[in-house]
Amino acid sequence: MLSKLVPASLALLAHGTAAPYNTNSSLRMNQIQVIGTHNSYHREISLAEREIFEKYVPSPESYYYSHSSLPNQLTHQAIRSLELDLHSDEKGGLYYPPLIWTLSNLTNATTPFDGSVLLKPGIKVFHVTDFDPNAVCHTFVDCLTQLKEWSDHNTKHVPIIIDLELKTEAPACDAGGVCPGEATNWTLPRLLNVDAEIMSVLPRKQLIVPDDIRVGNLSLEESVLQHGWPFLDDVRGRFMFFFDNDPSSDPNSPAKLYTADGHESLQNRTVFTNGKSPRYNVNLCFPPNERRTIFISL
Repeated sequence: MLSKLVPASLALLAHGTAAPYNTNSSLRMNQIQVIGTHNSYHREISLAEREIFEKYVPSPESYYYSHSSLPNQLTHQAIRSLELDLHSDEKGGLYYPPLIWTLSNLTNATTPFDGSVLLKPGIKVFHVTDFDPNAVCHTFVDCLTQLKEWSDHNTKHVPIIIDLELKTEAPACDAGGVCPGEATNWTLPRLLNVDAEIMSVLPRKQLIVPDDIRVGNLSLEESVLQHGWPFLDDVRGRFMFFFDNDPSSDPNSPAKLYTADGHESLQNRTVFTNGKSPRYNVNLCFPPNERRTIFISL
């Protein structure tokens, strides 16, 4: 699947977890280059689901790929950036059962995974509502727990950048699937659920948050321009999260809600936001002739 390089700068490739690392006390976290995976949680649908999948989903062959578990990607593939697609599910059960299971006549004995995990309240992780639900971790908390356990055993790793895409589609409503509503609307309380779930698993010392970057009364942008990003050795063993929905092109971008009412520089927020405006602080770039590369400018 597509890979991405983050952040964009000097060519320093992340080492495997068991190998010694070269330290340079003057190197900052935005001066390294790492390999990441797209839809890092994704597992392709089962053969029993393919007939229905190919009936409803355009270009279905582009969905036929699977990733290893998140810990395996970090350990054996030297991945240091991951992408997770998030679906709000405050009460639980919103996405159960996936319509493709019903249309494929699957039973509890033949579904690709135990669907009871979808009944629990909390943010879910999968690709396409109703049609592409398979994943290496089905809840955001489960994904975070796997990452924490890996980090606890590999405490000197470079910061892991986690790209969060807030999903807002309900493509199967007319066919009997999930309809627009919570599935298509990330309100501020739902955005804050992302913060809460991150903080419920990862202690503050394992995070890089906007408050770590901002200096005094300076804005986030002013702080970076005047003081720079943290030194790499000071933020080893941590995770940094950002919403990749771009406010300039994505009407579902959370940036405006998430930065409103005294949070313009993401004060007391856990996740960074994406956008070209100085108000935002992570910018996704797609260089010409670099179709397999995404640069994240910090």
